[in-house]
Amino acid sequence: MKFDLLNGIKINRFKKANIKTQKVVVVGASVIDIIGTATILKNNDSSCGNINLKTGGMARNTAENLARLGVKITFISAVGDDDFARYILDGLSKVGIELNLIRRIANKKTSVFMSVASEDTSSRYSINDTDVFETVDVKWIEKCKTHLNNTKYLIMDCNIKHDVAEELISSYDGNIIILPASYTKAKLMLSFISSVYATFLNKDILSFLSGTTIRNEQDILESIIILNDKGVKNIFVPYDNETIYVLNDYIIKKIRHKKIKSINTFGSSEAFISGFVAGLQNGEPIEKAVEIGLTMYLINAGKISEMDKNIEYNKIKLIAENLVKNLDIKIITTLY
Repeated sequence: MKFDLLNGIKINRFKKANIKTQKVVVVGASVIDIIGTATILKNNDSSCGNINLKTGGMARNTAENLARLGVKITFISAVGDDDFARYILDGLSKVGIELNLIRRIANKKTSVFMSVASEDTSSRYSINDTDVFETVDVKWIEKCKTHLNNTKYLIMDCNIKHDVAEELISSYDGNIIILPASYTKAKLMLSFISSVYATFLNKDILSFLSGTTIRNEQDILESIIILNDKGVKNIFVPYDNETIYVLNDYIIKKIRHKKIKSINTFGSSEAFISGFVAGLQNGEPIEKAVEIGLTMYLINAGKISEMDKNIEYNKIKLIAENLVKNLDIKIITTLY
């Protein structure tokens, strides 16, 4: 089933939703993604396929998505001194994100993520080079601290160094949302997991953080409960192409879309978290914020409508109202 992004409804582009004036602070890497997809991936051979280049980085993606949804953003990051940096900064500026807290480092390369996969995704190899982001150190965070005073949500990716994460968390008493790209980077979460308000995890990262082996639905539930016992309040876990497990308000739900199978996983966690936070910023109840997050997640998958450059909160909310009609929502258990 396809939903039209505009849904046949005219919305004045300059008549924004009632977003609160508080900014959301996002901290993390700004990256150029180089994504290769091979028809057949062969060792020690040149493979035919497609190569795409785009702006990326979990934090940068989230900041841009939120800005397009009308949320005011403070973005703390770092780039090098090259054409990639200028491309990233130009894109952020066009969506209204101020650049004054993004470090620009002379004689350094901007962060790059490179992935090569077969079309059926049975083989995938990835390399990331984010050394420039290490210049976002404790001294830089000290300069940014005033921006933490008037924000309800702090979103961080796991490229942050441990001492920087500690400095941010000790200086902030709001809701912390973590975006771990891999279980290797997710190690950062273990030291402050009790402070995490929300996170979006794939099965591998969930398994690592909970210390369990995940083979089936029961393992998923037990792992979510373990993280909740450690203090994580909201957990979102995609299980397969149709299903996502959600923990909020001490209720674990299994949400399945009846007609849509998502296939694109790049940017999925950022899309979900962006919609979720935008909903909360607009004063939506948490259940509605989850629906808006799921809508963004499915748009990112390319199975509702193309994610265009003019996404607006009111449009996404309208799509979510249609989407919920096709959701199979089952309460698995209630935690007290």
